[in-house]
Amino acid sequence: MCKIDGNMDNTLYKEILEDELEQTIAFSIEKLGFRREQVIFQQDNDPKHTSNLVKDYLQEQSYQVMQWSAQSPDLNPTESMWALLKRHLNQYLTATKGMNELYERVTEV
Repeated sequence: MCKIDGNMDNTLYKEILEDELEQTIAFSIEKLGFRREQVIFQQDNDPKHTSNLVKDYLQEQSYQVMQWSAQSPDLNPTESMWALLKRHLNQYLTATKGMNELYERVTEV
């Protein structure tokens, strides 16, 4: 999970992929026994995800990217993750006092 201050554009998204996706793939290979060619990356059709900058980066890295239908939230695992996260946060009896406390609660999940 990445904490982002402000809005994310395609440049920031690419920077996150360069760091976080590489770490995730390295973990999958080292700890779970996957081979790099077995890893398939999934993202939705958000404009920052489909920008030429990001497409070029993913192709340069030889990542397999799952083709994703537009407007298919029922198939999107991210939507399930958000639902679980919201359920967890709703268990707190008090509202957060700011972004830092919210981030702490989110990272507890």
